[in-house]
Amino acid sequence: MKNTLMAICSLLTIFLMVNCGSSGGSDSTTVDSTSTTGETTGTDTGTSTDTGTTTDTGTSTDTGTTTSSKATYTDVFAIIQSNCLNCHNKPATQGALISLTTHTEISFFASSIVSRINLSSSSGSFMPKNGSKLSTTNIAAIEEWIAEGKLDN
Repeated sequence: MKNTLMAICSLLTIFLMVNCGSSGGSDSTTVDSTSTTGETTGTDTGTSTDTGTTTDTGTSTDTGTTTSSKATYTDVFAIIQSNCLNCHNKPATQGALISLTTHTEISFFASSIVSRINLSSSSGSFMPKNGSKLSTTNIAAIEEWIAEGKLDN
């Protein structure tokens, strides 16, 4: 029952994000209705161009995650904790619409997280908002964890 309620709340959050224009850009987020995980996918339809140059406006912590060949939830949570929980905590603050404090929440929004951290920092949907782009090591760790099934390990 708790998981069902969390899924409903998450879907409502996505609906509000899409229909209320909270991203400030023309980011469209869709839910795959055939997915049993409720995973979201995002598509940035903005006109941002990544020139390969990033202006550092804050701090991004490289947690030096994976020393083995497999990323774990522990690795991913350390990255989220260092770069996302200033806004995406319980309750979400500073305009954030979702919390990313549990395995369930992070798993549910994993595709959207990867989509947004890979955007150009000039995109209105880029995350972390008002922060620096995550290191390639951290992005790769999150992507690897997703590819390996988003295990709670």
